[in-house]
Amino acid sequence: MADDRNIAERLLAKLGEKVITFRRVPGAFNCDAYAVETRNKKKYLVKRYKTKKNDKRNRLATEFGGLSFLWRNGIRNIPRPVAVDWANRIAAYSFIEGKKLKGKAIKLKDVMASAKIIGQMSHLGGKKGASTQPTASEACFSIKAYLDNVEQRMARLERAKEKGLLDFVSRELRPFFRDVKDFVQESASLLGMDTKRNLSRREMLISPSDVGFHNILKDKAGKIFFIDFEYYGWDDPAKTISDFFLQPDAPLPIKMRKPFYGKVMGYFGNDIKLASRLPVVYAILSVKWCQIMLNAFLGNSRSRDRIVLAGQLEKARRKLRQAKRELSSLAFPLSLVKEAAI
Repeated sequence: MADDRNIAERLLAKLGEKVITFRRVPGAFNCDAYAVETRNKKKYLVKRYKTKKNDKRNRLATEFGGLSFLWRNGIRNIPRPVAVDWANRIAAYSFIEGKKLKGKAIKLKDVMASAKIIGQMSHLGGKKGASTQPTASEACFSIKAYLDNVEQRMARLERAKEKGLLDFVSRELRPFFRDVKDFVQESASLLGMDTKRNLSRREMLISPSDVGFHNILKDKAGKIFFIDFEYYGWDDPAKTISDFFLQPDAPLPIKMRKPFYGKVMGYFGNDIKLASRLPVVYAILSVKWCQIMLNAFLGNSRSRDRIVLAGQLEKARRKLRQAKRELSSLAFPLSLVKEAAI
C-alpha cells in the first residue's frame, strides 16, 4: 500500500494535487483501489491493476482507454479518467460519491436512467476512434459462439476434482444446458435464424460489458453512474440486456424487465433481429451465469476455504432453479420467441 501511495502521489502531483488521505476501498478483485483526498479538497479513485497468469487482458488500457473515449464523446454518467502511469499500471479517476442498489432499493426511474446511458453508448459506433475500441471480454457475435463459450466452460468444470461440483454439473447443469440447446434449435427454426451468422458492426454496441446494478452507483441527487469498465468494448446488445437481467449480485426485479427492454430497444430502432436474438442469448447466458458462480473451483481462482466453495455451489443451484422455472414458463424475455414468430 505504501508503494501504491508513493506512485499515486507522484501521479497526482503532476496535476498540482497534494495527497492528504489515502485509504483502501474494499471489494476490488482485479485491482487495488484507493479513495484519495487532496489538499484542494478533491477526491479521486486510484486503481493499481493486477496482472494474472493466463489472463492476456490489459485491464488498465481497456478501462482508462474506454472511459477516455466515452468521456470525449459526451458520456458523463461514468468516472472521469484523470491521469495514468502506464509503467506502474496505475490510474486516477474522479471519485463518485454514491451507493449501490439492490432489491427493493432499485426504483423504476433508476432502471430507466440506466437504459438511457446504454442508449447514449449505442450512438457512438460511428464516432472517431470507435473502430479502435477493443472487443469486450468474452464477447460473442453469433449464437454458435455463445454455445461454444458455454461448452468450453462446462468442460473446464468437468475437469475439476471436487465430487460435489461434479455431481452438480453432471446431474443438473449439463442436462439443463441440453434443454437450452433444444430451445435454441427450436427457436432458430421457428424464426429462421442462422445460428452461425456473425453480427455486423452496425448491430453491435460499445458497452461496459459487465453491466448491472452491481456496477451502478446512485448519488445523493439521484443520478445514476456506471462504474467498472475493465471488461469494456464492442459487444452484442442482446448480451448487455441479458446480463442486466441475470447478474446475480443485484438482479433486476422481473417486473422492471419489460420497461427496461422497451426503453433500450427504442435506441436500436426496435430492431427485429435483436428482439429475436435476445431470448436465445438470454437462455444461453442463464447457463453461463451458473458457471461463473463456480469459478472459485477452477485454476488460480481456486479457494481452499470449503465454506466459500459450498456457498458458491449453493448460489449456482439457486440460480439454476430460477433458470429452469423461467425456461419452463417462458418468462420474459424468453417469451419474445413467441412474439417474434407472430
